[in-house]
Amino acid sequence: MIFVMKKICLVLLILSHFVCLASCDFGTSFYVQSEEKAAYVVSVYNIPGIDSEGFFDSEVIAEDSYGRKLYRIAHFLPGGFYGEAYDEKTGINLRAYVITQKETQKGVYYLDTVCYLMRISWDEFTDELQDEFKALNHWETELKTDELCFKAYPNLGGLELDVPYSEVGEAFHFYTGKDLYEENENVFTDFVCNDHAGKCLFFVRDFSGTDIRSFAIIVVPGNTDSPHHAVELEDFYDQNQDIIALKEKANWETP
Repeated sequence: MIFVMKKICLVLLILSHFVCLASCDFGTSFYVQSEEKAAYVVSVYNIPGIDSEGFFDSEVIAEDSYGRKLYRIAHFLPGGFYGEAYDEKTGINLRAYVITQKETQKGVYYLDTVCYLMRISWDEFTDELQDEFKALNHWETELKTDELCFKAYPNLGGLELDVPYSEVGEAFHFYTGKDLYEENENVFTDFVCNDHAGKCLFFVRDFSGTDIRSFAIIVVPGNTDSPHHAVELEDFYDQNQDIIALKEKANWETP
C-alpha cells in the first residue's frame, strides 16, 4: 500500500501548543512552547517526507545578530522517505539543518529552497558545510523581508487545495513506466507545498528496484494545457540546486 504523506494535521498540531511529541537526545519536543513551531513550519513546507505520524524535534545551535536561527532537526519514523537512513538505535530517519530568517508571533520568514540542508548522517554536517549553508541564507547580513517567504501560522497556504495526486501519478508513470497507485508499499509520495498560482510540488521515492530512485515533480492542478515538470534527483540528500532549477523551469511563484 502506498504511503501518501499529507500535511492535514499540521494546523491542529500548531493550534495545540501543549501537545508533546517525543524528544530526542539533543532537544526539546515541538509544541511544548509556542515559539518552537517556526522551525517545524519551515521544515514541513520545504523538506519532503515529514509525516504527521512521526515525531519531530529540534535544537537551536546558532543565532546571528539579526535574529536568524540555525536549527538542527530530527524526524523519527521507521521506513518511509528515509528508509535507507533509519537508525534503529536512535529512531531517527531524517537529519537536517534549517535556518529561519525571522520569527514573529504571527509567522516565520525564510528563504525559499535554500533554507534547509539534508544529509544521511550527522557526521556529514561539517563546519565547512555549515558555513556554506549560513552564507546561502545571508547569515550576519541585514534582513530584507520583502525578499523572503512568509508562512503565517496556523493559516498555512496549501492546506485547502484539492491536491492532484492523480496528476503526479501521470508524471511518475511517464518517467518510470510504473503506476504510482498500484499495490506497492515501496513507493512513497509526499505533497510538500504550493506556490501563489496553485502549482504543487511533490516528491516521490521508489524503493522497489535495485537502486532507489527519487523524483521531484511540479504539477498544475486541472490545467491540461500546462505541462508537468519533473526531475530525477541524482542525490536525494543534496537536492537543493535541482529543486531551484525545477522551480525556475516551472515558473514557480514563491509563496
